[in-house]
Amino acid sequence: MKTIFGLAIILLASMGVALRAAAQPASSQPAALSPQRIEVVYLAPGRATTLQLSGNKTPPRIFVGAEIVAFEYEAATNQIRLRPRVDAGETNLNMTIDGQTYVFVLKIVGDVRVQYLRTFTIENASGEEDAGDEAGLGRAPPMRPVDVDIIHLVAEAERARGDPVYLKTKPNFRYRHLGKSYDWNDNVVTLVEVDQFIEKDLLLFKIEWVNRAKDALYLNARQYGIAVANQKIPVIAAMQDAPESIIFPGQHEVVWLAVQGYRLRRTNNWALTLPPEASAVTAMAR
Repeated sequence: MKTIFGLAIILLASMGVALRAAAQPASSQPAALSPQRIEVVYLAPGRATTLQLSGNKTPPRIFVGAEIVAFEYEAATNQIRLRPRVDAGETNLNMTIDGQTYVFVLKIVGDVRVQYLRTFTIENASGEEDAGDEAGLGRAPPMRPVDVDIIHLVAEAERARGDPVYLKTKPNFRYRHLGKSYDWNDNVVTLVEVDQFIEKDLLLFKIEWVNRAKDALYLNARQYGIAVANQKIPVIAAMQDAPESIIFPGQHEVVWLAVQGYRLRRTNNWALTLPPEASAVTAMAR
């Protein structure tokens, strides 16, 4: 009995040492970030966790989904410091580098999973993954315009970009932030991003702008164009928010354009083309 009791004490003591050791912040081994992989980071209430970005690539854009986590970015050290504002919860942090968006899931916990330092390197986006993408594009058959369900594609792309769990179920989906802005009729029109559906050889472009003019403007989705190296690429399907293609003063307009069957990549130097101002704009209300 004494022997069994003694072994039990030793076992409990060793478990306590193991738990205390696990609760200590271990050294952070560098991990390669990928736009197609979600990184999970565990935070603790009342503690700060640092994301160290190795190399000289800095994120011009950082976005946290909910205000349950505060963050500070220090350019001199290329570090992001995270501090929970609540005792438990979960949100996402999206970071854009070189037009690629990297997604972190931030989980606030009170156990041994807490991490105080994570170190990341930026994975080369033109490596093995792009080689696999090229093979997928070559297998995609050409589509007819009637076969392109752009409403479904838009819904799928919006969900995949905002839902890390759903994104994991879409191995053939890619996206890239573009953020290219164009002056047009005293407005700023932005080519926001491109979504790529590898298995369909289909690219989906998102365009946004707000009518800052005092008059309503008419602009149909088919008047927008997509080009690479000054070569205009035919649009197979288009969709826009504005009914009857009329954008009223102060109205936020969203347009989607689909390109299919040209074996083009999201990493091409994409450009937006717009109609000439004098001939394309009609004042609908004064």
